[in-house]
Amino acid sequence: STELVARLASELQALSELSPSLASKTSQPTSRSELRRILAGPLSRVLPAYLLLHRLGDLLPGEGSPTRAAAWLDDYLLRESLARLMNGDDQLLLIVLIRWQDPLPEETPLAALLDDETVRTCLHVHDYNGHQWLCGERLTELAFGLFATSALTAACRETGTALDMRLDHLWQQAQQLIAAGDQAGYRLDRLRTLL
Repeated sequence: STELVARLASELQALSELSPSLASKTSQPTSRSELRRILAGPLSRVLPAYLLLHRLGDLLPGEGSPTRAAAWLDDYLLRESLARLMNGDDQLLLIVLIRWQDPLPEETPLAALLDDETVRTCLHVHDYNGHQWLCGERLTELAFGLFATSALTAACRETGTALDMRLDHLWQQAQQLIAAGDQAGYRLDRLRTLL
């Protein structure tokens, strides 16, 4: 549990250091200005709960803590409490972000996200005319959420130019996900081939 507290403290420290630098730079890179916009805007409804809950699975040692944290939300009826605090779409986004903590490293293909039933529900995947479609707005919100949570992870590990380069890379990946959805016409099978 001491290790868990240390990780949480590190994340909060990284967020506090990242936020002022985002606000104070006038000629900041696009990735930083977009991160500031996302943290203050669309993700502001989900980020506090994410920061509080995403390390819940670390209470037990071993692998699978993000999966464990998401499962515990159900096992301990925490989703019922979340339902009183946030709407269903925000709740689904929160669970996806907890399950897919730092999903944007090179070794994780973004197409793997689309195999997760919770991600598909979050994206409002539905059948129409023999194909599966998803909601473009939800894809954008998911891409922004993945970018922000990955940026938080990066800020705990890197600083200075290395962090700026990592944020730029993460922002490009998020933009690629959004662009691929648009190019696919929000049809799931086409999106899979583009990722």
